[in-house]
Amino acid sequence: MINNQKTGLLVVHRFIIHLRDKEFRNKIDIDKYLDDLEYLPALMLQTEDRSEDFKGYVEEMSNDYSLPFIFERFKDKL
Repeated sequence: MINNQKTGLLVVHRFIIHLRDKEFRNKIDIDKYLDDLEYLPALMLQTEDRSEDFKGYVEEMSNDYSLPFIFERFKDKL
């Protein structure tokens, strides 16, 4: 579980939107991206508080996939 489930869903949504973008998709390994992305909902479904893990993973994905604006947009709400 994370503190702000709604923001968590918005983060996952943003990552999905950028996956679908043709230009961006040509720059990444889609399988690895999806492997990384599937971890976020798993953290959200945990019974214990995983907010810090979620926030750290969002920051890592944002950096790894050159999407720093995703982390910047949501970091104060996670």
